Amino acid sequence: MKLKKFISFMLFLVLAAAIFAVPSLAEDKTDDPGSAWNIYFRPGVRFGTESRVLYIMDFLIPLYQDEKNIVFSNIKYTPNDHDGWELNVGAGYRRLLWDDQLLLGLNAYYDQRKTDWGTNHEQWGLGLEAMA
Repeated sequence: MKLKKFISFMLFLVLAAAIFAVPSLAEDKTDDPGSAWNIYFRPGVRFGTESRVLYIMDFLIPLYQDEKNIVFSNIKYTPNDHDGWELNVGAGYRRLLWDDQLLLGLNAYYDQRKTDWGTNHEQWGLGLEAMA
């Protein structure tokens, strides 16, 4: 089973590399090409208890943007080297205010987790965010 998880993880990394080779899906309306909010991919590996290893693949994908606003999707998949996995799929909106001193946003997520024991957990979440 560990080999199957490792192969799945490697295939996902290849897919992620292919996504990086494609320009961002976001519509860039700014004049400065360095200011574009491109697809953000954060891979990771975490070592936990009972020799458990988590393989993290986290994507933030802008769907629309301008200088003050962004609409995005966020997909995170976390298989482990046992039989469990977690999937988080969300979307959100963020806006810069007060001369770019305040970021406000809202989001909605669906989370699903399959444990090593075969049980499934699902939940929906709504959130508000603020950062100064």
